[in-house]
Amino acid sequence: MKHRRLLLARHGRTDWNRTFRYQGTTDVPLDGEGRLQARRLGLRLSREPLTRIVSSPLSRAVETASIIASSREGGVDRTLSPELAELDFGRWEGLTVNEVMKKYGDRYRAWRDDPLAVEPPDGESFLDAVERVRKGISPLLEGPEGTMLVVCHGGTIRAALMALLHIPPGLVWRIRQDNCALTAVDVWDATPMLAFSNDQAHLLVEESMIASIPLPQ
Repeated sequence: MKHRRLLLARHGRTDWNRTFRYQGTTDVPLDGEGRLQARRLGLRLSREPLTRIVSSPLSRAVETASIIASSREGGVDRTLSPELAELDFGRWEGLTVNEVMKKYGDRYRAWRDDPLAVEPPDGESFLDAVERVRKGISPLLEGPEGTMLVVCHGGTIRAALMALLHIPPGLVWRIRQDNCALTAVDVWDATPMLAFSNDQAHLLVEESMIASIPLPQ
């Protein structure tokens, strides 16, 4: 039975994450804390036999992936996938959550309850995002066996979980995805199974201990 593991990692923190602003396709860089988080995630994965690293083309994901790669002694194939960019939040980008709720309250609440029913003004439909992300991860599930790291975004990870696990749309925004946390999906032949979600143990311990923390199997 063929086995592939997708490790889905959200990028490190940005200043907009810190202030709870919607980023979407806006290319916001990591802040200092985000780079430290990425370093810690790199240490956590430094002994993991990754076959490749794929990242969103947005700079916060690219830099996170670069920091992770630099933590490894051996080289690993790295590629960019435009399909793994964050959702386009349209007119919500640059606004804080409170500002979005104040200006678009009813629409925002409907979108949180069922992202397939409505979409952000001038933004991307969640169904389109799911299909886009499905296209981005399909080659990973059809290639060689092994563990692959996908560095992307909170919305992208949720879209991937919906595509792989058929999660009901009403639960999508109830799946917590913290900066530089790990979520894993094991695929046995063509059957995907959630292995773990939002693992951030590497952000909570002394740095000297990080490399010795195993990933759940």
